[in-house]
Amino acid sequence: MEFAKIQSIFTNSDMGFLLQNIAMALKELFSNKLRTFLSLLGVTIGVFCIISVLTVFSSLQSNIQNNMQTLGSNVLYIGKFAWIPEEKGEYQWWKYKARPVCNLKELKLIEKNVSTASYAALNYSDEQQNISFGSTQAEGVGLFAVTYHFNKLQPIDIANGRYFTMGEMQSGRSNGIILGADVATQLFGERINPISKMVDVGDRKFLVIGVLKKQGKP
Repeated sequence: MEFAKIQSIFTNSDMGFLLQNIAMALKELFSNKLRTFLSLLGVTIGVFCIISVLTVFSSLQSNIQNNMQTLGSNVLYIGKFAWIPEEKGEYQWWKYKARPVCNLKELKLIEKNVSTASYAALNYSDEQQNISFGSTQAEGVGLFAVTYHFNKLQPIDIANGRYFTMGEMQSGRSNGIILGADVATQLFGERINPISKMVDVGDRKFLVIGVLKKQGKP
Protein backbone atom coordinates (compact mmCIF):
# COMPACT_ATOMS: atom_id res chain seq x y z
CA MET A 1 0.00 0.00 0.00
CA GLU A 2 2.79 2.39 0.91
CA PHE A 3 4.68 1.41 -2.25
CA ALA A 4 1.68 2.26 -4.45
CA LYS A 5 1.33 5.65 -2.72
CA ILE A 6 4.99 6.50 -3.22
CA GLN A 7 4.78 5.40 -6.89
CA SER A 8 1.72 7.62 -7.40
CA ILE A 9 3.49 10.63 -5.88
CA PHE A 10 6.56 9.98 -8.03
CA THR A 11 4.45 9.73 -11.19
CA ASN A 12 2.50 12.89 -10.43
CA SER A 13 5.75 14.71 -9.74
CA ASP A 14 7.21 13.61 -13.09
CA MET A 15 4.08 14.64 -14.92
CA GLY A 16 4.12 18.05 -13.29
CA PHE A 17 7.77 18.49 -14.16
CA LEU A 18 7.03 17.56 -17.79
CA LEU A 19 4.11 19.99 -18.02
CA GLN A 20 6.23 22.71 -16.47
CA ASN A 21 8.95 22.18 -19.07
CA ILE A 22 6.39 22.25 -21.90
CA ALA A 23 4.94 25.51 -20.55
CA MET A 24 8.41 27.07 -20.33
CA ALA A 25 9.24 25.96 -23.86
CA LEU A 26 6.02 27.43 -25.25
CA LYS A 27 6.66 30.66 -23.39
CA GLU A 28 10.14 30.90 -24.89
CA LEU A 29 8.77 30.21 -28.34
CA PHE A 30 6.10 32.92 -28.15
CA SER A 31 8.41 35.46 -26.51
CA ASN A 32 11.10 35.01 -29.19
CA LYS A 33 9.03 34.75 -32.35
CA LEU A 34 11.83 35.78 -34.70
CA ARG A 35 14.24 33.19 -33.33
CA THR A 36 11.49 30.57 -33.45
CA PHE A 37 10.69 31.43 -37.05
CA LEU A 38 14.35 31.28 -38.09
CA SER A 39 14.84 27.97 -36.29
CA LEU A 40 11.80 26.42 -37.96
CA LEU A 41 12.89 27.84 -41.32
CA GLY A 42 16.36 26.32 -40.91
CA VAL A 43 14.93 22.92 -39.99
CA THR A 44 12.49 23.06 -42.93
CA ILE A 45 15.22 23.96 -45.41
CA GLY A 46 17.46 21.22 -44.03
CA VAL A 47 14.75 18.56 -44.34
CA PHE A 48 13.84 19.79 -47.83
CA CYS A 49 17.50 19.59 -48.95
CA ILE A 50 17.87 16.05 -47.60
CA ILE A 51 14.67 14.92 -49.33
CA SER A 52 15.78 16.57 -52.59
CA VAL A 53 19.20 14.90 -52.52
CA LEU A 54 17.67 11.50 -51.76
CA THR A 55 15.16 11.96 -54.58
CA VAL A 56 17.90 12.88 -57.08
CA PHE A 57 20.07 9.91 -56.11
CA SER A 58 17.08 7.56 -56.21
CA SER A 59 16.16 8.78 -59.70
CA LEU A 60 19.79 8.48 -60.86
CA GLN A 61 20.04 4.94 -59.49
CA SER A 62 16.78 3.99 -61.22
CA ASN A 63 17.99 5.39 -64.56
CA ILE A 64 21.30 3.52 -64.29
CA GLN A 65 19.52 0.27 -63.44
CA ASN A 66 17.11 0.69 -66.35
CA ASN A 67 19.99 1.39 -68.76
CA MET A 68 21.94 -1.62 -67.50
CA GLN A 69 18.90 -3.86 -67.90
CA THR A 70 18.91 -3.15 -71.63
CA LEU A 71 22.27 -4.92 -71.80
CA GLY A 72 20.70 -8.10 -70.45
CA SER A 73 21.29 -9.90 -67.17
CA ASN A 74 22.53 -13.13 -68.79
CA VAL A 75 24.59 -11.75 -71.67
CA LEU A 76 28.37 -12.06 -71.85
CA TYR A 77 30.19 -9.25 -73.68
CA ILE A 78 33.68 -9.85 -75.06
CA GLY A 79 35.62 -6.89 -76.43
CA LYS A 80 39.12 -5.51 -76.65
CA PHE A 81 38.25 -2.33 -74.77
CA ALA A 82 37.76 -2.60 -71.01
CA TRP A 83 34.64 -0.93 -69.58
CA ILE A 84 36.69 0.22 -66.58
CA PRO A 85 40.51 0.42 -66.17
CA GLU A 86 41.96 -3.04 -65.61
CA GLU A 87 44.81 -1.52 -63.60
CA LYS A 88 45.00 1.39 -61.20
CA GLY A 89 45.57 4.77 -62.75
CA GLU A 90 44.95 5.99 -66.29
CA TYR A 91 42.67 4.21 -68.75
CA GLN A 92 45.24 2.65 -71.08
CA TRP A 93 43.24 2.88 -74.31
CA TRP A 94 46.35 2.52 -76.51
CA LYS A 95 46.94 -0.99 -75.10
CA TYR A 96 43.32 -2.00 -75.55
CA LYS A 97 43.31 -0.68 -79.14
CA ALA A 98 46.24 -2.94 -80.02
CA ARG A 99 44.28 -6.06 -79.09
CA PRO A 100 42.93 -8.21 -81.97
CA VAL A 101 39.33 -7.89 -83.12
CA CYS A 102 36.93 -10.86 -83.17
CA ASN A 103 36.11 -12.15 -86.63
CA LEU A 104 33.46 -14.33 -88.28
CA LYS A 105 35.63 -17.45 -88.00
CA GLU A 106 35.80 -17.05 -84.23
CA LEU A 107 32.06 -16.38 -84.08
CA LYS A 108 31.35 -19.65 -85.86
CA LEU A 109 33.65 -21.48 -83.43
CA ILE A 110 31.73 -20.02 -80.50
CA GLU A 111 28.39 -21.02 -82.04
CA LYS A 112 29.69 -24.55 -82.67
CA ASN A 113 31.53 -25.25 -79.40
CA VAL A 114 29.69 -23.25 -76.72
CA SER A 115 26.55 -25.34 -76.34
CA THR A 116 25.25 -23.27 -73.41
CA ALA A 117 25.08 -20.08 -75.51
CA SER A 118 21.64 -19.52 -77.01
CA TYR A 119 22.90 -16.86 -79.44
CA ALA A 120 26.18 -15.24 -80.45
CA ALA A 121 26.81 -12.14 -82.54
CA LEU A 122 29.48 -9.68 -83.60
CA ASN A 123 29.24 -5.91 -83.27
CA TYR A 124 31.67 -3.47 -84.87
CA SER A 125 31.35 0.24 -84.16
CA ASP A 126 32.55 3.49 -85.71
CA GLU A 127 31.60 6.76 -84.05
CA GLN A 128 33.00 9.23 -86.60
CA GLN A 129 30.87 8.87 -89.72
CA ASN A 130 28.64 11.34 -91.54
CA ILE A 131 25.33 10.29 -93.09
CA SER A 132 23.69 12.39 -95.77
CA PHE A 133 20.42 12.48 -97.68
CA GLY A 134 20.63 14.90 -100.57
CA SER A 135 22.01 18.16 -99.18
CA THR A 136 21.12 17.29 -95.57
CA GLN A 137 23.81 15.74 -93.39
CA ALA A 138 24.03 14.22 -89.90
CA GLU A 139 27.60 14.49 -88.60
CA GLY A 140 29.55 12.35 -86.13
CA VAL A 141 27.05 9.49 -86.14
CA GLY A 142 27.87 6.27 -84.29
CA LEU A 143 27.63 3.33 -86.70
CA PHE A 144 27.25 -0.32 -85.70
CA ALA A 145 27.77 -3.26 -88.04
CA VAL A 146 26.20 -6.39 -86.54
CA THR A 147 25.54 -10.00 -87.40
CA TYR A 148 22.07 -11.53 -87.55
CA HIS A 149 21.43 -12.55 -83.93
CA PHE A 150 22.48 -9.22 -82.41
CA ASN A 151 18.83 -8.30 -81.79
CA LYS A 152 18.49 -11.45 -79.67
CA LEU A 153 21.25 -10.29 -77.35
CA GLN A 154 20.31 -6.62 -77.15
CA PRO A 155 16.72 -5.52 -77.81
CA ILE A 156 16.28 -3.51 -81.00
CA ASP A 157 13.05 -1.53 -80.73
CA ILE A 158 12.01 -0.56 -84.25
CA ALA A 159 9.38 2.14 -84.62
CA ASN A 160 9.15 2.00 -88.41
CA GLY A 161 10.29 -0.60 -90.92
CA ARG A 162 12.00 -3.89 -90.05
CA TYR A 163 15.16 -5.66 -88.94
CA PHE A 164 17.62 -7.43 -91.29
CA THR A 165 16.66 -10.80 -92.73
CA MET A 166 18.85 -13.89 -92.52
CA GLY A 167 19.33 -13.82 -96.30
CA GLU A 168 20.60 -10.24 -96.20
CA MET A 169 23.10 -11.15 -93.51
CA GLN A 170 24.35 -14.38 -95.08
CA SER A 171 24.87 -12.84 -98.52
CA GLY A 172 27.35 -10.35 -97.08
CA ARG A 173 26.21 -7.82 -99.67
CA SER A 174 23.33 -6.21 -97.82
CA ASN A 175 23.16 -2.45 -98.19
CA GLY A 176 20.36 -2.10 -95.62
CA ILE A 177 20.66 0.35 -92.75
CA ILE A 178 18.56 1.03 -89.65
CA LEU A 179 18.62 4.64 -88.48
CA GLY A 180 18.27 6.01 -84.99
CA ALA A 181 15.26 8.23 -84.33
CA ASP A 182 17.29 11.44 -83.98
CA VAL A 183 19.37 10.76 -87.10
CA ALA A 184 16.24 10.03 -89.13
CA THR A 185 14.69 13.31 -87.96
CA GLN A 186 17.84 15.25 -88.85
CA LEU A 187 17.93 13.79 -92.36
CA PHE A 188 14.24 13.57 -93.27
CA GLY A 189 12.38 15.81 -90.86
CA GLU A 190 8.94 14.89 -89.56
CA ARG A 191 7.05 14.64 -92.86
CA ILE A 192 9.23 12.40 -95.06
CA ASN A 193 9.07 8.64 -94.46
CA PRO A 194 12.71 7.40 -94.36
CA ILE A 195 11.86 3.81 -95.31
CA SER A 196 13.17 2.79 -98.77
CA LYS A 197 15.14 6.03 -99.11
CA MET A 198 18.83 5.90 -100.05
CA VAL A 199 21.40 7.58 -97.79
CA ASP A 200 25.13 8.10 -98.26
CA VAL A 201 27.62 6.84 -95.68
CA GLY A 202 31.11 7.74 -96.82
CA ASP A 203 31.36 6.60 -100.45
CA ARG A 204 28.63 3.93 -100.15
CA LYS A 205 24.87 4.11 -100.54
CA PHE A 206 22.54 2.36 -98.11
CA LEU A 207 18.84 1.59 -98.23
CA VAL A 208 16.92 2.61 -95.11
CA ILE A 209 14.94 -0.45 -93.94
CA GLY A 210 14.08 0.66 -90.40
CA VAL A 211 14.03 3.45 -87.82
CA LEU A 212 14.56 2.83 -84.12
CA LYS A 213 12.24 4.03 -81.39
CA LYS A 214 13.33 7.24 -79.69
CA GLN A 215 15.16 6.60 -76.43
CA GLY A 216 14.87 8.69 -73.28
CA LYS A 217 12.70 11.73 -72.62
CA PRO A 218 12.46 14.68 -75.05
